[in-house]
Amino acid sequence: MQVGGERNTTVISGGTFTSIVQSDNAVHALKLLQCKISAGALHDSADRCEAPKCHPRTREAILNEILDWAADGAEAGAHPFLWLYGPAGSGKTSIAQTIAEILHREGGLAASFFFGRTALGRNDDSRLIPTLAYQLTLSIPEANNDIFFVLNSDPVIFDRSLETQLTKLIVEPLSAFREGVPHRNLPRVIVIDGLDECNDPKSQRRILSLFYAAIQRHRVPLSFFIASRPEHEIRTFFNQSHVSHWARRLVLDDKYQPDADIAIFLKARFEDVNKNHPLAPHLSQPWPSSHDLGRLVRKASGQFIYASTVMKFVASSNNWPTHSMDIIFGLALPGSNTPFADLDVLYSHILSSVDDIARVREVFFFLLLGESDFGADMNTVEDFLQLRRGQLDMLLKDLHSVIYVPLHNRGSESLRLFHASLGDFLLDRRRSGRYFVDPEEGHSRLARYCLRYLKRSSLFQLLELNQTVLKISHQGLMRHCSECRPSQGLLKDLSEFDFEGYLDMPFSTFPSVLSRTMPFYVLPSFYDWIRVQTRKNDKHNVRYKYMSQFDNFLKSRLSQYPADMTSGYLFTASTLEPFSKHCSIIIRLLTIRDPEAFSRYMDYDVAGCALAYASDHKTKDYYKMITDFLIDESRAGIYFIEGTRDRNLAKFLYGVLTSDLFLGECPEGRTPDELRKMAECVLDLLYALLFRIPDDDDLADYLQSHPIPGALRYSTGVRLQSTIFAVQIYIERNLALRQSPEAPGSKRSFKDRVLFWFKKRKARVNWD
Repeated sequence: MQVGGERNTTVISGGTFTSIVQSDNAVHALKLLQCKISAGALHDSADRCEAPKCHPRTREAILNEILDWAADGAEAGAHPFLWLYGPAGSGKTSIAQTIAEILHREGGLAASFFFGRTALGRNDDSRLIPTLAYQLTLSIPEANNDIFFVLNSDPVIFDRSLETQLTKLIVEPLSAFREGVPHRNLPRVIVIDGLDECNDPKSQRRILSLFYAAIQRHRVPLSFFIASRPEHEIRTFFNQSHVSHWARRLVLDDKYQPDADIAIFLKARFEDVNKNHPLAPHLSQPWPSSHDLGRLVRKASGQFIYASTVMKFVASSNNWPTHSMDIIFGLALPGSNTPFADLDVLYSHILSSVDDIARVREVFFFLLLGESDFGADMNTVEDFLQLRRGQLDMLLKDLHSVIYVPLHNRGSESLRLFHASLGDFLLDRRRSGRYFVDPEEGHSRLARYCLRYLKRSSLFQLLELNQTVLKISHQGLMRHCSECRPSQGLLKDLSEFDFEGYLDMPFSTFPSVLSRTMPFYVLPSFYDWIRVQTRKNDKHNVRYKYMSQFDNFLKSRLSQYPADMTSGYLFTASTLEPFSKHCSIIIRLLTIRDPEAFSRYMDYDVAGCALAYASDHKTKDYYKMITDFLIDESRAGIYFIEGTRDRNLAKFLYGVLTSDLFLGECPEGRTPDELRKMAECVLDLLYALLFRIPDDDDLADYLQSHPIPGALRYSTGVRLQSTIFAVQIYIERNLALRQSPEAPGSKRSFKDRVLFWFKKRKARVNWD
């Protein structure tokens, strides 16, 4: 029989029998509380029935680490806060959901609250404390009487400050029975997920500060597991020295091998597609290939939301799975499909918090389109973009979930995007909309920043400049121009720029040959760009000025070589088509009669045009520009390669070929492989020269009086025979022209006769 509407209930909690009086007042209090909670924020709410959780056999290391922390919560010295943070889409919510389920199953979960930026009641702090208090009435019923008393005695408690709500509904009720109760057996972990999705950033920090005060001042028997992106207010709270003693941090980085877990997830989901998709019988097995699976893992960049989004799209019964994969890899147009819709919404939301999107876009220009070889520490990016110290931190304070922003005192760490998928999003106008990073605009902006920094690099300022920015600017200028949509401002900047000094800068500033030659890879495309941009209107006279300054630069480089026959041979050889194939051996060949001169000429070449490094296919067009200069008398001046230089090189090569170098045993200090390369170099260059040299009596007589041996120890086959025949044809043609300029057959070109010889013998002209 009930007395006065009261009823006694016995609750067993942690081995302790507790008698709780439930009255009409309790029912009334629960109804008040129920009206103010966000049921959808609970870990097991109906609204979150499809909430993401960790796939079996994934995230095991991080889950165990969190569960160990939870188990140690009542121990002396344990951290009452655990902050799990990481980039957007790295799986924080899945981990929080899984932890909440495990703790609930094992009796360790006191309460949970899952924020959601678009869910009413879950995107602010208004229902946080009531929701936690409601769950505490279920998980720690020993505190119910005190909670109900507050609700009945102060019906407007929910209109009071967050601090008052926390104190009255959680801190004081838990503190009231603290003495004498074995806390070790009480549920004590409160899981808070997505704190960054609480719309007001100040509320994020206020919530943490209130939880901290509850622990530090009132010693409530609770531990808080916080999962969030590393947003500014949350970072600022946990970075406080007095908080760091109470908080443990876990960052979702490569330490936990996300790629391996993502691979497990993808394999399992693809198995489902192969079994259950309506078109599964039509998929050729095995599908997908291990190569494509690896590509997806790499594109995910540790981002579980990317992998989940991809599989949702591929598994859709509305699409052919193979065609969906082609869309993912960019091999097919998406049409009306939106394979990355979830990811796009996420990125758009994060970017919407940025105050100065124009300046942030320039940071994206730098990260997505800039020179990546030199890294991008904070000082370097600020110097390049002409930002004040600390300004980059301010610009990116709300983007730590998508950009790794190192501390200024970590000078070796680079600013970088966490995920490749963010770059894909930003560079796709259809997906990113107003956040679109236009590559042509970006290259134009970066080119102008390069020019601004290079203009400051006069010799008296050079040592004061950031050397990394100087290299980035030097190597990036021509490439950015070549790929940009030009403006009159850029062309004007170029017209006022000392291009000759720019080309010469690596030789006086950067130590390695690689850094000296690297910018010249793009010089041909840069000049093509100049020609196109100035074709209709060159009011700044950029094209003529830059070609003239390039010629002056080449002359200054060529002047680094001594004015002797060896240098002349090298310049002449560089204009021949086979040169790039043999450039690495050419200086050793040209100094074969004076081995001690080899190192000197290599030094000359390093300081000059780096002709010995012409074998790289990337530099082919640049060395073609040098050749065009050398064979144009109006441009080359004293460096012009005319007939006499061709004949001198031919005699030198022929003299080496007919010497005993390639006939006997390998001389001391040489190797057979080296001699083989030299012989091939001589034969190829001589063959090319004989095509180019017009009839010359002196050369013909020299060739006739020094016959090539029929067999060389280090060169055999068609290369040797073709050169011998080319020499014979040259001599015969010369003799025929001497006897009768109009003799029959004398008008057939030298080239035609050699090609006829090849055809007759069914030999290939290109013998390699």
